[in-house]
Amino acid sequence: MRVDVSQYIGKTNNNLTVIGFVKPEKGRIKLRCRCVCGNEKLCFPYQFVSGDVKSCGCAKTGKKGPHDWDNNRKTHGMSNHRFYKKWN
Repeated sequence: MRVDVSQYIGKTNNNLTVIGFVKPEKGRIKLRCRCVCGNEKLCFPYQFVSGDVKSCGCAKTGKKGPHDWDNNRKTHGMSNHRFYKKWN
């Protein structure tokens, strides 16, 4: 299946905007995208359309702030105290 890369140029998905494409001697065509931070990222057309690639890597992944699972593993928070090492 042939992909018409000219239809992608100028389109924006998440933080990336397609500014061109790279056609290697061997292999598949990659889209050249510009992130909102100014960096460039290469990705395949299917990654751009599906949203697998959201940024150049500048966007943080996951939820912001403390996670619930971190708080569940915490026992008392005093293991760095000077008396803790002497007690054990």
